[in-house]
Amino acid sequence: MIIIVSGLPGSGKSFFASRLANMLDAAYVSSDLTSKDKDALDKYSDFDKMAIYLTMADLTREKIRLGKNVVVDAIFHHHSLRDFFKELAQELHVPIYFILIETTEDIAKKRLSERKDDIETDYGLYISMKAKFEKYNFPHLTIQSANSNIEDMLSLATSYISAIHE
Repeated sequence: MIIIVSGLPGSGKSFFASRLANMLDAAYVSSDLTSKDKDALDKYSDFDKMAIYLTMADLTREKIRLGKNVVVDAIFHHHSLRDFFKELAQELHVPIYFILIETTEDIAKKRLSERKDDIETDYGLYISMKAKFEKYNFPHLTIQSANSNIEDMLSLATSYISAIHE
């Protein structure tokens, strides 16, 4: 199975997605790690973004073919990126689940100001992506991220996946 975890910068999607992958013993494919590996940090042109998503798709394909489930962590702001991964799941004959992580703007701003990693994500990118982020027009799970609710988030996600997967 492929689980897409999407949301704006600072939403807590990476924190959540990495823990979900660990909990499910799934491979973890992250846009942040992929862009770092491709030396594309702080490059947000459409071309650079598409190259990152294509690489994530290749990594996902590789992991699925090895028999692993995959949690994919990225903004997924545009329907075409979501559709691309839906097509990948069809190609690979595996189910796909979409989880949208949301938080308040105040929490996102605080999280982004406190980031200490190598990823060049800031509040300006949050504002830019918020303006571009297309609403989902198909079934998905939306989870609200607060500062101390990761266990509840993981429980909601696993219940959602189990309910659909059965």
